[in-house]
Amino acid sequence: MQDVILACRRGDLHQRITSTRGLGEVGKVAWELNELLDMVETYYKEINTCFAAAARGEFHRRALEKGLPGDFAASLLAVNKAIASMEESARYMVRNRLGSQLHALNTVNLLA
Repeated sequence: MQDVILACRRGDLHQRITSTRGLGEVGKVAWELNELLDMVETYYKEINTCFAAAARGEFHRRALEKGLPGDFAASLLAVNKAIASMEESARYMVRNRLGSQLHALNTVNLLA
């Protein structure tokens, strides 16, 4: 168990405790730690996936909070709100850019 916890402290969330049978209470704790690590890993994968898509200008991929409890789900819902705001800002920028281009064309045509 110590090796897995040390790996987690180093940022390696992929490690799991194996061979928990026959370990009694310690085995139960090890199993629960594995379950927690599964949730933490899922949480980070969701965040990384949806923000990577947003960075590419693809705002359709939202974080999937289903299956994650409590603060994990609440945080992912907040992430989704942030991505929705990013999408709105991107649309606003496109509209402004288009408006500027139309204004520039009008100015050129008026001066010509």
